[in-house]
Amino acid sequence: MDEHIDLTLDLARLMRFTGRIGGALRQYGDGLRNEDQEVSRKCLLLSNLLLHFELLGIDIQRGDSAILAETCTGLVNVCQFYERKNPGCTALINLSEARDIFRDIQLKISPKMAHMTPKFRT
Repeated sequence: MDEHIDLTLDLARLMRFTGRIGGALRQYGDGLRNEDQEVSRKCLLLSNLLLHFELLGIDIQRGDSAILAETCTGLVNVCQFYERKNPGCTALINLSEARDIFRDIQLKISPKMAHMTPKFRT
């Protein structure tokens, strides 16, 4: 029997978080026009965070729970690194929210469920 893990709510939360990153990038956009290096660094950090989310999508499509859990661990670590590296960036984006999403996904695909295929409702 093919069992599935429902990630629909987690992915919806992640999409909302992603939208907030877009909003933060928009707010920082004026600083880019003024060539403010600090603002440029914050925008780079936020855009890098978005690029990391692509890995999550790829692993969900693959359907390998073990790899997906590993990716979530990596994403939690990325968020923690960004928080330490640039705490000023977290004024607009709460990276702990992203960490919570990735940890919730990890809980759903714990090692005892490694045989299950991640799935979201359409």
